Amino acid sequence: MPDEVLITPEAFKEKFLDVAKERETQIIELGKEDKNYTELMLKNDGIIANVAFHLGLEYYREYWTIDAIYYRRKHNKYFSSRATYAEYLSVAIEHENLAHTAHVEINKLSLFNCPLKVLITYPLNEKNAMALLDEYSDILVKADIFKDFADNRKQLVIFGYFEDEKVHWKFHVYRGDGFTRI
Repeated sequence: MPDEVLITPEAFKEKFLDVAKERETQIIELGKEDKNYTELMLKNDGIIANVAFHLGLEYYREYWTIDAIYYRRKHNKYFSSRATYAEYLSVAIEHENLAHTAHVEINKLSLFNCPLKVLITYPLNEKNAMALLDEYSDILVKADIFKDFADNRKQLVIFGYFEDEKVHWKFHVYRGDGFTRI
């Protein structure tokens, strides 16, 4: 296996949907309870950790100020083997139950140097989601000073909607001047 692991938004989407489908009953049951739902998403045997496993990567929760990261190897030469210092991040993930406050998370993700940054959040409806994507895009346009977010440091926004006793996921990738649904 090559040293670098570059996960595309499409690969993340595929594995995320596989894991979410397996855990759909739990997602629906807990979808309205913020703390328990966040735990289902972020705990070490949760949905996001299982996506990392299916992508062949290591998972770590609460890395610096990021909710979760995926990485290949720890840096052990200069750091204690009991601590986790990734050689590099493959994916940085923020999970925010309240989409109207996720601007902070998209801004935070824009600051990290890694090939894929993922925001998972839950807008009120489709109209609200489109407005949020425009706002997130405005944040990213200003943060993308090297003009490489569309190619090298991709941004993926996942919206979850709870409707009719089901959860529906929609995926949007930043393309340099806005988001495109994938």
